[in-house]
Amino acid sequence: MSKRIIYTVELNAVIVKVYRDSDWQEWQVVSFLKGVKLDDCTSFHDSKADAIGSADYTLNWFNNEGLSYYPQ
Repeated sequence: MSKRIIYTVELNAVIVKVYRDSDWQEWQVVSFLKGVKLDDCTSFHDSKADAIGSADYTLNWFNNEGLSYYPQ
């Protein structure tokens, strides 16, 4: 499997990365909280722009209300 990071955003304890998966011809948005991957927050996209938009939205969601869903 061939994945590479094409975009990363982070704020406080949250990091969201966009990977390009050339095997599946898709972009994956993967979230991390305090260095731990959150599998239930991974999403898959057909376009790069959609994936980057999703990454930005996810980061904002986490820092506005999402952290309350995950134990500190």
